[in-house]
Amino acid sequence: MEVFFSAWGDTDPKSRREKLERALSPDFSYVDPNAPGHLKDLDALDAYVAMFGQMMPGASAEVADFTEHHGHARATVNFLKDGKTMMQGQYYGRFVHGGQLAHLVGFNGTGA
Repeated sequence: MEVFFSAWGDTDPKSRREKLERALSPDFSYVDPNAPGHLKDLDALDAYVAMFGQMMPGASAEVADFTEHHGHARATVNFLKDGKTMMQGQYYGRFVHGGQLAHLVGFNGTGA
């Protein structure tokens, strides 16, 4: 998940795309509360991730906590602006293809 979230805030289109391609299986699906439905197309997800950086220049995302078992994972992600956490999200994923994400579901907050 670290590679996937390192793409958030990456302003270089080539670098961002390479990170997404490395992190995701070819048949991935992604959804979070702000996404326009389930994203299953790399172009659509790349545009969505790029929009994050366009709307908040200098913002980034980092995995703050990560646990994994039997091909499934849970991560707490910090969304940062100027080094300060603006919000957190909780993500649940399923891995395939040697560690690539096949399915990722995000929630606002951490459920606390």
